[in-house]
Amino acid sequence: ILSTPRNGLQFNVTILFFILLAGALVGIQTYPEYEDDASRWVRALNAVVLVAFTLEVVVKVWGEGMAPWRYFVGPDWRWNLFDLAIVVFSLPFVERSLLLESGSVKILRLVRLARLAKIVSKVPKVKTIIMGMFGGLRSISYILLLLLLVFYIFGVAGMVLFQRNDPFHFGTIPRALLTLFRAATLEDWSDIAYISVLGCDAYPAGIYEVGDDDALSAEGVPSMFRCAHPSASPAAATLFWVVFIMMCAFVMLSLFIGVVTVAMSDAIAEMRKIQEQAAERRRQAKKARLARTTTYVEYSDELKGANMFSFSKRMKMHTMVKEATEMVTKQKFATESELALEACFVRIFLRVSRCCALIAEAEWFAAWIILLIVVAGVISGVENTIFPAEGSPTADFLERLDLFVNVMFTIEVVLKIMAEGKEPWNYFSSNGNKFDFLVTVLAWPIFGDKDSSSLKVLRLFRLFRVLRLLSRFPSLAMIVNALITGLESIGFISFIMTLVFYLFAVLGVTLFQRNDPWHFGKLDRAMLSLFRIATFDDWTDIMYINILGCKNWGYSGDDSLPTSDMCDHSSRGGVAAAAFFIGFTILSAMVLLTLFVGVVSTSMNAAGEKARKRLKLEEAIDKYANFEKIPKGAVSRWRRVFTMLDLDESGTLDLDEIKVGFVELGVLERQYNLARLLSEMEQRGQIERSDELDTYQFVRFMVEFSRRSAQLAPNSDRAEKHYDGIRRQLQKS
Repeated sequence: ILSTPRNGLQFNVTILFFILLAGALVGIQTYPEYEDDASRWVRALNAVVLVAFTLEVVVKVWGEGMAPWRYFVGPDWRWNLFDLAIVVFSLPFVERSLLLESGSVKILRLVRLARLAKIVSKVPKVKTIIMGMFGGLRSISYILLLLLLVFYIFGVAGMVLFQRNDPFHFGTIPRALLTLFRAATLEDWSDIAYISVLGCDAYPAGIYEVGDDDALSAEGVPSMFRCAHPSASPAAATLFWVVFIMMCAFVMLSLFIGVVTVAMSDAIAEMRKIQEQAAERRRQAKKARLARTTTYVEYSDELKGANMFSFSKRMKMHTMVKEATEMVTKQKFATESELALEACFVRIFLRVSRCCALIAEAEWFAAWIILLIVVAGVISGVENTIFPAEGSPTADFLERLDLFVNVMFTIEVVLKIMAEGKEPWNYFSSNGNKFDFLVTVLAWPIFGDKDSSSLKVLRLFRLFRVLRLLSRFPSLAMIVNALITGLESIGFISFIMTLVFYLFAVLGVTLFQRNDPWHFGKLDRAMLSLFRIATFDDWTDIMYINILGCKNWGYSGDDSLPTSDMCDHSSRGGVAAAAFFIGFTILSAMVLLTLFVGVVSTSMNAAGEKARKRLKLEEAIDKYANFEKIPKGAVSRWRRVFTMLDLDESGTLDLDEIKVGFVELGVLERQYNLARLLSEMEQRGQIERSDELDTYQFVRFMVEFSRRSAQLAPNSDRAEKHYDGIRRQLQKS
């Protein structure tokens, strides 16, 4: 089962499915109607998951052959022991014993929840990110220790200065530390500061009852909510809070972000190393395939490699190579032989197709379409702002202008479809083209009410295509490329965040469902509450409800939500609730959300380095073209040919890629010794390496190729056979 990479991947994907199923079942069982395995299908699915996990352990142990102990001492022994522990604790008799000893399904639910952690070992990139986070834990622990020390110093100072005036926030050391942690997250810290600056009687902040201590005690007001000894400390409180906020919120937490960013950068670097190794393996496999292809001699056998490029791509590249060669040599070459073999109407169609391709890919046409996109957006904005009366001159003008824009967008689609030649369906291989086609078709009134607001919004989506303008601004293009480059890492971090949120949501429902039904009554509401906490939006209100109980905080007697009648089972969470919310806040808001900063910054650095290398190549190409007086049109065409030949997007072309591509295009005979030409150019110092060419070296090679075009081009008889064979093969397919 695990003997080949493909089988191993299928096995891991299967186990991953059961891990996700196990996690979903735990979430489902937080709802009362499915709690305690009451549902037959939930009980059956739990049994299926247990069988799958048990088989995983058995297969891995059996896979060690005559040395089964390697399962416990091998390189993955930690994860193997974790998997085994999950299976043991999920056995029915073990679950029953846990249920009998604890008397609650909460322990059982938490044991089942641990099965979701198996997902880390099944997704390598998620494992890499998490291992990178753990790699930074040592530095993070030092910063947390330093923060705790600073909090303790300020907590003692706060008790000395503000304990009698503000017992809720500074009545005890634990409360003072919790208050300072809240202030360090900038969560309503000014309310705490104003209580100290103005006094609890002038600024009760909705917390304190002002009056005599004995009278308030007689009324049953808890001591932490009594403002019996108000005192204002304007100077001391202002200095205290300004220094604390600057030191903790601005400096110490910035150090925290820096450490997490560095750890994330290391994790991303490791991920990219894995990706580069996989890309290198793909390149080597393709190189071996190309090497096998180049061993064929007869042109009939050559057709085995003729499907590397689509017909439209071959025609475009052949045309660009021919036109660039004509520009450099100032000579005219005969048109492609295959056109002479086609029927008259096919020749006409292909000529029209080439004209359409030239128009659709021209810069002036792209600029014209972008202008129309902006006009379409302006039309939608005007129509939804001034609401011109039907039949008025303004309405007629906008309607005609809108019709003109629709016609031009339709022409653009038709041109791009025609530009694909014999394979017009290739137009729909691009998601952007699919989106353009759908919006263009739906924008016509025959597909809906022309006054439909949904149709106007759909038409306005074309404004997204204005992103083409980014190519005119290199700095903006670099930023967008950095974001695109980091999308994969952002996706995995989002997955990890979702996993953490889910785990804490199930735990929160288990712990706080009865005390706080508004925030943790159901799993979906708990996820939303945790996202609110992660963004620091009044997160302490949720924390105080579960630390002090819903009767003492949050569930008011007025009409605001949540109301007091929802609080049926008030209970104090105490230290456990504080640990839950502080731990989640540190993990989600200060670690996981900071990972996005690390991804973007690392991607920006990588994109900047890539842009600098590309700029250096472009400058070298321009300098060489100016020195050799090479037409800009030829250089532009060679760049595009290079991009089309570079199928693996490695930024370089090796000998086999160039030869197989050029033979397939019909511009080079297979018997020609291209390696000798490149070796000669390397010896003369025209290129740095003969086995691998970047864009600059490819341009220099193409200059030499163009000057030797008469020698390199296939003779007419062989070319006729070559093109005729390709034509027959394409007709068959």
